Amino acid sequence: MEVHLPTYSLFGGRFRFLTFINMVWQWLFFTILAVLEFQALTKKRKHELVASLCDFLYAGWTFPLGITVAALFWGLCIIDPHAIQSKEDLEQIPLWLNHYMHSFPGLSVILETFLFKHEYPTRSNGLKAVFGLTLGYTAWMVVIFCMGGIWVYPFMRKLNILQLVLFFTGAYLLVAVVYFLGEVLSKFGGFLERPGPKKDT
Repeated sequence: MEVHLPTYSLFGGRFRFLTFINMVWQWLFFTILAVLEFQALTKKRKHELVASLCDFLYAGWTFPLGITVAALFWGLCIIDPHAIQSKEDLEQIPLWLNHYMHSFPGLSVILETFLFKHEYPTRSNGLKAVFGLTLGYTAWMVVIFCMGGIWVYPFMRKLNILQLVLFFTGAYLLVAVVYFLGEVLSKFGGFLERPGPKKDT
């Protein structure tokens, strides 16, 4: 199903939205992971450097993005159904598609965390990665606002400067909590073993 929203024609297009960025990133990450695991399965070798990089990106980007998108979207929707999507957008997007875009990514990273073991980086490096990503998207939203004169999400257009600062502060705290959640959950993961038992020397 293809949806064409009026906002897609504005500066930044679909990449204005964290939801779309998250979907593209998850598709890219899990595709690369699948290719690497297929290679490990067929060649019976595991590239430790690549595996470590994947774990780092999973801890710093993939898990936090998936959970944050789901938590922010549905949390704000409970408060105000039009906080994230306008009335016109909601008329074009069915509920099942919203679940596909906002619920499924969160569930997929939780499932991935429990099924497969991910070695988390040091806390300082992990937080640098996740806050670097968060700062990057914040800067991107500011660029969009400067270029188009309008904030990405409807609820932000109703906030004054102080309220925006409070929102971003809360969002950054949420990202930190989500990172720590992933760190804790990773200790209970690893029910399935990834292919490639031999290590490169």
